[in-house]
Amino acid sequence: RIVYEPLVKLAIADATFWAGDDLSLIDARSLYLDFVTLYGDHPLAPYAQTQAGVCSLLQVNSPSRDQSETRVAIQDLETVLKRYPTSRWAPLAREKIREAERSLAEHEFLVGRFYIKRKRYLAGTQRLRGLLNDYPEYAAKDKVYFYLAKGLIKGDNDAEGKLYLETLLADFPQTEY
Repeated sequence: RIVYEPLVKLAIADATFWAGDDLSLIDARSLYLDFVTLYGDHPLAPYAQTQAGVCSLLQVNSPSRDQSETRVAIQDLETVLKRYPTSRWAPLAREKIREAERSLAEHEFLVGRFYIKRKRYLAGTQRLRGLLNDYPEYAAKDKVYFYLAKGLIKGDNDAEGKLYLETLLADFPQTEY
């Protein structure tokens, strides 16, 4: 016997998702999470949880803006990995988490660089150190090392700043920095 109610609820969530505007994405995320709450053991629950994260990702601002929606997306997608680690949706969730983390890392870089340009060296270097610590896979480390070195040297920490410059030269000899 097929129970259609869960499928209908999921179809409504999908239809709302495909409308694509911000308000529809907010509604769709809520519908997907309702589905997971009501039918957590349903075979399509991992899909619904993944889609909730995708709804949040599609609302993410550019890295220069507030990243709260990025953090919500990561939480939604990490739930897929915790509750449904062997589902066919887990690899997509991992990929989307990496995408969201790249956005967060770029945000941290932009904030750190902003502080350094405004001569707030301590705040800038703390943000950039945090970026290196929290996002070790960040691809643009050359620019992080450059601005971190600049902030440290201008902030009267020549010794550590020179270490980052040496690392920049050793690891990225061809970079514009």
